[in-house]
Amino acid sequence: MTTPKIDWVAHRGDPFCFPENSLAGYHSAIAAGAKYIETDIHLTADEVPVLSHDDRLNRIAGVDASLFDLTHQQLQQIPACYPGRFSERFKTTRIASLDHFVELLCNYPHVTAFIEIKRKSLYHFGRERCLHVVMQRIAAVQSRLCIISFDLQVIADVMRSHTVRGGWVLLQWDEGSRQQAMTLSPDYLFININKLPPGHDIAWPGSWQWVLYNIDDAAARDHYLSRGFSFFETNHIAEMLVSNP
Repeated sequence: MTTPKIDWVAHRGDPFCFPENSLAGYHSAIAAGAKYIETDIHLTADEVPVLSHDDRLNRIAGVDASLFDLTHQQLQQIPACYPGRFSERFKTTRIASLDHFVELLCNYPHVTAFIEIKRKSLYHFGRERCLHVVMQRIAAVQSRLCIISFDLQVIADVMRSHTVRGGWVLLQWDEGSRQQAMTLSPDYLFININKLPPGHDIAWPGSWQWVLYNIDDAAARDHYLSRGFSFFETNHIAEMLVSNP
């Protein structure tokens, strides 16, 4: 039997070797062979899109502050070193902007990126405003980008635009979500493996490509391959690429 082709997405870059969503982490993931990378977007107080999963800086910098209260210039004064994981090893690292991420992609024309616009920014600044700001900055690489979100309305707006691909990140695996996916017909459906009910984890058929996260070992990979999935997001990109069957 032929083994399905497996595709891997580097989740937030190379987060166990470099700070999450850092440019150094993305360079490392791409050097390891990643053809797909994923990042998260929040907006600063002056509406600059930056690469960050968290809207608060406690975990990122050990600082009790919100991105929504800081301008991009102010943010550049704060190390994004993830002190709980790396101590002061990356104290010169700063949260990168989406502009810097686009520049990185321009240097790697074989790489496709998934950009998740975080819900807290969508609700704080407004869906339309957030999407507009992001779309303005990705024109140079939009053919190699996919906007993803848990927010169904935002992905519906992306799909209507016909300018960039869209991916819906499912909150739950149930019949209601399947029906919404059929109506939306996104390019991708993402789901956390912890949301897949035991014994009911066979991929729904549809026009989309499934992406499961996070698959960090060969046993999980092999299990979900047997269930009809073959596109995986991982925190350990180098190890998983090497372990491909």
